[in-house]
Amino acid sequence: MTQTELLEDQLSKNIKGLPNEILQEVLDFVLFLKEKRLSELLINDIEKELRNLDKNELLHLEKEFENYEEM
Repeated sequence: MTQTELLEDQLSKNIKGLPNEILQEVLDFVLFLKEKRLSELLINDIEKELRNLDKNELLHLEKEFENYEEM
């Protein structure tokens, strides 16, 4: 059994018998964590794209002015 499967099994066993109000809180928390993780992934992707854009912009400028001193 994988670590993930073990954790999912433990979670499933430990929430059995809890009142609906607590189950709703657990569900809300799980959804919050998933949304937070997705947000972090999107931010990382955006930051990576911006770094690449910066590199491309720099390359463009370097090319544009590579013969500037010769003029």
